[in-house]
Amino acid sequence: MNYTQNIEGCFGDGRLALPDYTAMLARTAEVLNRLRARHADGSLQLLRLPETQDDLAACKALAAHLVKNTSNLVILGTGGSSLRAQALAQIADKYRPKGLPREGSPRFHFLDNLDPYAMDAVLGQLDLRTARFLLVSKSGGTAETLMQALTAISALQDAGAGKHLKQHFGVITEPGNRAMRRLAEQYEFPV
Repeated sequence: MNYTQNIEGCFGDGRLALPDYTAMLARTAEVLNRLRARHADGSLQLLRLPETQDDLAACKALAAHLVKNTSNLVILGTGGSSLRAQALAQIADKYRPKGLPREGSPRFHFLDNLDPYAMDAVLGQLDLRTARFLLVSKSGGTAETLMQALTAISALQDAGAGKHLKQHFGVITEPGNRAMRRLAEQYEFPV
């Protein structure tokens, strides 16, 4: 999908004056040149992130794991760990023809806080046999996400699915010795 941005509507009567915009843009030239140099020499790794593809195979495998025989996918995370996924889901829904369900796709639920009533309401309405949970924490140590995970694990264990937990969960986090990775290792969740 190509992305095009057109800023022509920003200029004119009652809006930004084109000469002012041009002057402001010229003042950014020095910083932009420094960023270009750091991109070229790789010294600011963040600028190379959009080019990174080494994790795509693991992401595809995790996605395949999470949608297999799945009725509902619950995303557990806070802040950007949840908001990014919510934004993508909303974009996908925007371009789906109205009234047409995505055949074979699970229904998404986003739980981005520790509200016990919201958690109980979602868990209470799901068929836990076919529900899946995606745990998302960039740092791998977000206490709220870990508590959400433990609550979901407990609900599945109470429903008799304790020996099948690894089929119900997936984890997205950074590499390293992190609490989320240790939890995933303990229960053999794919990461």
